[in-house]
Amino acid sequence: MKKVFILLYIFICTNVCIQGQEKDRATLSDLPPLLPYSESTLDAWNARRTKILKLLQEYEYGAIPRHHGISVEYRQRGIDTMALSGLAKCKEVDIVFSKGNNKCILHLLMYLPKKVIRPAVFLGVNAMGNYTVHKDEGISMYYDSQKGLSIQRGCDSLSWNIVETLRRQYAFVTFCSKDICDDTVTGIENKLGEMLYGAQRDSTSCGFIGIVAWGMSQAMHYLETDSDIDPQRVIAIGHSRYGKIALWAAAQDERFVGVIANSSGSGGASLYRGNRVETPYDIYKRFPHWMCKRFYKYADRVEKVGFPIDQHMVLSLLAPRPMYIANSDEDAYVCPNLEYAALLEVVPIYNLYGYLLNYWKELPATGSVICQRVGYHLKPGAHSMTPFDWRCFYEFADRYIMDNN
Repeated sequence: MKKVFILLYIFICTNVCIQGQEKDRATLSDLPPLLPYSESTLDAWNARRTKILKLLQEYEYGAIPRHHGISVEYRQRGIDTMALSGLAKCKEVDIVFSKGNNKCILHLLMYLPKKVIRPAVFLGVNAMGNYTVHKDEGISMYYDSQKGLSIQRGCDSLSWNIVETLRRQYAFVTFCSKDICDDTVTGIENKLGEMLYGAQRDSTSCGFIGIVAWGMSQAMHYLETDSDIDPQRVIAIGHSRYGKIALWAAAQDERFVGVIANSSGSGGASLYRGNRVETPYDIYKRFPHWMCKRFYKYADRVEKVGFPIDQHMVLSLLAPRPMYIANSDEDAYVCPNLEYAALLEVVPIYNLYGYLLNYWKELPATGSVICQRVGYHLKPGAHSMTPFDWRCFYEFADRYIMDNN
């Protein structure tokens, strides 16, 4: 009976998504323009790009203060040269943030393939602790709340596919978001959130998404100093809310050579306009700490007033870098056709850089894989990041990151 209910729920959500989008297809014509047709030049785009970034900072994700006064120190914690049965070198590095009496530590975990000099890197944020991404007993454990092993070592290893990543000659780097910001209403006011804003938090201060995205850039700062990897080939990757984070981190920080966002949904690659599955109001009710406060003023009226942004604008900031968007056809919280619609909106921007991309006008069938500079696939299954997804990501990265096409 429970299984029938779950399948019925997924069916209803999927149909609400499709029917809602068919009914409101006209709302997509109300999307804020990326660039007027009459101004389709790279010079015009570069000027417009700066304005789009500022709009997203002011109306959705928030902005990091320029003068935050946080000092940063790197500390080597440990090295295992024979990790994973000799397949990899494992490094743990502490990125220590300090301001006055406040301190927090981002614990960076790195796996490096033994037979590759300065490999390309997948950098992704995990939700539960570094020790959950693999069963490797050498991974340090932190977090007082997890004493007693309430969350098991390696419990999220299927999502991260580390061994195959190493065999494909890529390095894997991660840290846990709770190192720097708890995913709660009060969490954004502690750790890095407190250091960045303190009592100065206002309507355009970052929430969880923006703070953790800034953490990815801080990890990138460290990677630029590490001679074991190639800092020119670091790919931001994330699943679900961490797909949103990866997109926003790479949108702001052009040092990321590319980005992969898996099932990122609303606030990620999916358009808000026409969305009946997870609206800004739904995000506000469930996760009021994710975005800046100004975003939520529009939460229940995106299509009724002059909401100045939508998610195709985030994707446009990735151009001309390689970008890959992935979905699952039974994901109850993601509208694949609205993510695909957002992807189609940015094709003209890539064309400006000389990348002539061709796509189906409608959402590709389940199981289809588009491996272009802006890649896409829709896999069968639920909300997850699986070995199938990773195989697609490897092929994409091999073609557009390793070969630098």
